[in-house]
Amino acid sequence: MKGGKRLISMPYSLEVNDVITYGVYHQSPRAYADTLMRHFDQLLEEGAETGTVMCIPLHAYLVAHPHRIGPFREALRYITGHRDDVWVTTAKDIAQFYLSSHYDQTLADIEARGCARPGTGFNPAPSGQAQGDRS
Repeated sequence: MKGGKRLISMPYSLEVNDVITYGVYHQSPRAYADTLMRHFDQLLEEGAETGTVMCIPLHAYLVAHPHRIGPFREALRYITGHRDDVWVTTAKDIAQFYLSSHYDQTLADIEARGCARPGTGFNPAPSGQAQGDRS
């Protein structure tokens, strides 16, 4: 943590991104909805023992077309139909929960394992010192 700011990484899935789905894989809207539901089912099964995040990257200019929105709506109904088993929320809410509930313990665990590595980010290493050398 530098300057009192904390940084975390949020999972981001290209496999269910609508840009990839429609632009690269050329899937039909129905195939995309099926992919979302199968992806969800797998993560729900895996998440029984640990937390998982299902990110669905969307772009209104793709998913909101009249011929695509119906199957997408069906997939969302399927996913949100499991509200007793999952937390349907936003990345912001996940980040806030993690930061308030787990961030400090994660840092302590990293430190306890001897894995803490203070970095310089994109700043160059001091002169005469290799970028990975912090001694």
